[in-house]
Amino acid sequence: MITVLGPDHEALAIIDRYTNDTIQETINGEYKLAFTALIEDDGKSEYLVEDNLIEVEDQLFNIVHHRRTRANDGSLIVAVDGEQVAYDLLRFEWEDGFVHAGTPADLLAMILEGTGFSIGSVEVSEYISVDLAEENVNARTIMMEIAALSGGELFFDRYTISLLAPRGQLRGVQFLLGKNLKGIIKDVDTRSGEIITAYEVDVQELRELPEFAGWEEFDLGDSVFIVDPELGIDEEQRIISYTYSPRRRINSKVVISNAITGITDAVVSLKKTTIVKDKVYNGTRIGPEVGFEAIRSDKMARAVMNATEGIKLQKGNGSGSSWTDVIYLDTEGNGIFSGRVIAASFEGGTIMIGSGNNAFRASDWGIWLGNAAFADAPFSVNPAGHMKAVDAEFSGKITASDIDGGVITGALIRTGLFGVYPRAEMSDSDKTFSVWASVTNGIQMQSSGYPNSIATLRFTNDNEYANASLPGGEAGFYLHGSGNLTMEFLGDIKLRGYNSTSVLSWANLRSELDGRSLQAELDEIRSAIADKANLSHSHSLTLPNHNHGSATLVPSGGGTYGVS
Repeated sequence: MITVLGPDHEALAIIDRYTNDTIQETINGEYKLAFTALIEDDGKSEYLVEDNLIEVEDQLFNIVHHRRTRANDGSLIVAVDGEQVAYDLLRFEWEDGFVHAGTPADLLAMILEGTGFSIGSVEVSEYISVDLAEENVNARTIMMEIAALSGGELFFDRYTISLLAPRGQLRGVQFLLGKNLKGIIKDVDTRSGEIITAYEVDVQELRELPEFAGWEEFDLGDSVFIVDPELGIDEEQRIISYTYSPRRRINSKVVISNAITGITDAVVSLKKTTIVKDKVYNGTRIGPEVGFEAIRSDKMARAVMNATEGIKLQKGNGSGSSWTDVIYLDTEGNGIFSGRVIAASFEGGTIMIGSGNNAFRASDWGIWLGNAAFADAPFSVNPAGHMKAVDAEFSGKITASDIDGGVITGALIRTGLFGVYPRAEMSDSDKTFSVWASVTNGIQMQSSGYPNSIATLRFTNDNEYANASLPGGEAGFYLHGSGNLTMEFLGDIKLRGYNSTSVLSWANLRSELDGRSLQAELDEIRSAIADKANLSHSHSLTLPNHNHGSATLVPSGGGTYGVS
């Protein structure tokens, strides 16, 4: 019984009178229906048009072709061709091709998403790579490629697609001349490099006979025995294609072979071999020696991945035989890059730029340059921020809490910014070291001061100044200033000039108590002495006897005398 369904799968008609009904299914290939129906007055044949579906054996077929004719006896007939609904996948295309790797289940999920089809059972799981780089490749083509690469066999159940490994079973069915084998064609093909033997067999199915019920059944994918003594055939082979009548399986046709090669429908084959002009493709393959390999069609780039060498991205010269690594990641975790590396962050391990003692290195020890060993490197910075360097030049600001040792040469060293007081600074511009309490109050050690542009210690306070220098010659240590000079000590003040001590004038040497000068005091003393010289005076003098220090002499000369 054939049921006609509408686009929404609603039942429209049941076709009872039809002939030449066949279903042909090939493993990973065609799955089609054909029949011829009478055009009768009941109007059922009007539904046998495109956009409607045929339901038979609980399977769904799209009507893809119908042809109406008048037979020699005057009857009207319509010949109908249908395709299993999985051919709908031809309408779903991948614009930029399909180049992906993964398990068959993952890849099927990718291509069936949004198509209305679902995944049934997937019995193959080996990781595969699908490389269909041509533009607008359709989902059915991709599905057939997944099946071919994985070694799985597709099974269609309305809108559910399974990938089995493999289909069918060993039932022990024999196709035997004189029993159920009606005709046979043996085909041997060695053009692929291996011997492929196939048999096209016309068989009379015995499953419909009561005495063979449950014993002589077979289906697509089953392994069966084929025996024809006259042709010297006695082999076990698989059924790879099966054509039968869904009304009653009596006279059927099977294709039996030891291999499934190149079995695909014409539409898929055409889509797979279409190449777009000037488009660059990526061809991939997986082999036991190279592993995964993807080669650009112009042979200017290649990617290789295997468990022996690691991962390589290579440049080519177009010949396909010369390749240069641009990125190489080996199985020890080492990486070699011939170009620039851009990353948001690097973590762990050691970074080395350059080679030998000329390499820059960074690790959890710190960063260093100039030696392979961190401790011996002339330049290094440890994680605590301690830097060691032989020489350095800075054009900006240096901020530090301590600077110890060595020589510091620079334009300006100071304890605070200009305008911050108190402040000490050493300047290269005027060659001074200075300490400032305010903008007008400070001390400067000048390399070129007063007098005669010699080294000078200069004190300033507002408009007043004082200098201390050593000009040499008669001046000796030289003090010079715009105001007064005051020396005040809690102890003594001692002036020692072992040659002499000079003052500008005794008149300028004054007592701080009464303001009198030393000159005035001397004049007063001189006057007093002059007055004393004009007065008379007398007194007596007594001298003892003495012998001038000799024991032989008699003491003499003693006595008391009057003096005036």
